[in-house]
Amino acid sequence: MNEKGNITAAVLVIGDEILSGRTQDTNTNYIARFLGAMGIDLREHDLKFLTVTMSEKGIRVLSDAGSYHSPARAREVYDVSGAGDTAIAAFTLALAVGANGIEAAEIANHAAGVVVAKLGTATLTIAELREMFVKTEGLS
Repeated sequence: MNEKGNITAAVLVIGDEILSGRTQDTNTNYIARFLGAMGIDLREHDLKFLTVTMSEKGIRVLSDAGSYHSPARAREVYDVSGAGDTAIAAFTLALAVGANGIEAAEIANHAAGVVVAKLGTATLTIAELREMFVKTEGLS
């Protein structure tokens, strides 16, 4: 939120059926056209960025500065139930504690990567999230 209390970020969940057959390069333009066709102009809502979750294709952050794509981080996929909910929750929490849009997208993507490796709807711990970053990014 900005100083006026207005929301300055949004998350859009786009399913595979909308993006099927499209490359990552064309996704950004397609998303803009998709929103335009629905009559949504992001500028009129004063959003700093829009985050688009794209299932196994990862997360894209769109802003005035450009487009950033974070590919999915899952190494093992057993069950995708709740992965989008986890991504949105982790993204929102990251923003709430001061992350920028790109940092929040990376945290969200790694969090989703943890829960899809479990059966059923699942939770994750800070330790599991940290371990995912260690595995995928070589961080310690």
